[in-house]
Amino acid sequence: MIEKNHWLCPICRTDNPGRWWAIDHCHRTGKVRDVICDKCNKMLGLANDDPCRLLSAATYLIKHGLDRNPVEGIPNRPKPDEEWEFEAQLEEA
Repeated sequence: MIEKNHWLCPICRTDNPGRWWAIDHCHRTGKVRDVICDKCNKMLGLANDDPCRLLSAATYLIKHGLDRNPVEGIPNRPKPDEEWEFEAQLEEA
């Protein structure tokens, strides 16, 4: 599965899984969905696999946080190019 994804998380596209690659599965059916990075696995779990909650969170972040002028001193802030790419992905969805 990881090789099929070219060693990238299918959600955030990172090649650095954090602590480990996680085998993501549906908690209701037990069916394996894919292999994702540790952070995305935690994100899905904390959102209870609820797409409405995740879409609401994305909408909230877009409304309040996609300023293209990086703020100095904030670690791990996405580069402006990554933000544009993220918006394009949302428009395609």
